[in-house]
Amino acid sequence: MVEFLAVDGRLLTFWTAQEYASGEPINVELELPGPARPHVKLPGVLPVSCRPHPGKGFVCVAKVPVDDSQLDALRQWLGADDEGKVTTEEGATLSRRHPRFKIGVRILSPELPGFHAISVDFSREGLQLETKGEVPMGTVMTLTLEIDAPDLPRVLCQGEVVWSKPRTRDTHAVGLHFVKLSDELRQQLQLFEQLCRKRAETGFS
Repeated sequence: MVEFLAVDGRLLTFWTAQEYASGEPINVELELPGPARPHVKLPGVLPVSCRPHPGKGFVCVAKVPVDDSQLDALRQWLGADDEGKVTTEEGATLSRRHPRFKIGVRILSPELPGFHAISVDFSREGLQLETKGEVPMGTVMTLTLEIDAPDLPRVLCQGEVVWSKPRTRDTHAVGLHFVKLSDELRQQLQLFEQLCRKRAETGFS
C-alpha cells in the first residue's frame, strides 16, 4: 500500500514505506485522499526516483503506462486541472523542498533535435526544456548545461526524458530527470540552484 501525493501527466508521486529501484516495474495500490480513503491499483508502474522522506519512508516518482485507463479515471475523480495535474497538500509541501526556478540556459546534447535546446525551468532534480522537435520518453541523454557563471561555467550530466508534449506547432516541452549523479555533480547542481535562487531574488534571469 502506498499513499498518493501527486500526478502530473503520466508521472505519479507517492509515499511508500519501502525503497524501490529505478527502472524496475512494480505494481502499486494507491491510497487516495478523502474521508473514505479509497484504493486504486496500478500495475507496471516504473519508478524514476525514490528519495528518503524527511519523517520516514520514501517519496517515489514513477511513470505510469501510457495505455492505463485507470490513471485517466483517477485524474478525473480527483479533479485534475487542464494539464492533468493533481497535488495533495503533503505533495505540495514535498515539492517545495526542491523548488523549480524559471531560467533559460543553453543545453547541448547529441540526442536533442538540432543538438541544443533552451531550459524553461530548473530544479536540482531535473529540467524542463523547449526543443525544436519531439524527444521520445525514456531517452537518456548526456547534457552540457552552459551556465556561464564565473564559478560554474558549465555542468556535464545525464538526464532521462520522463515526459514530452507539443508546445507550439514547431516546439515541444520536454521534462528530464537527472540520473547517475555523482557526489560532485550533485554539488554542482546545488551550486546552480543557489545561483538560480539569487537571480530569482534579484529579478535577473
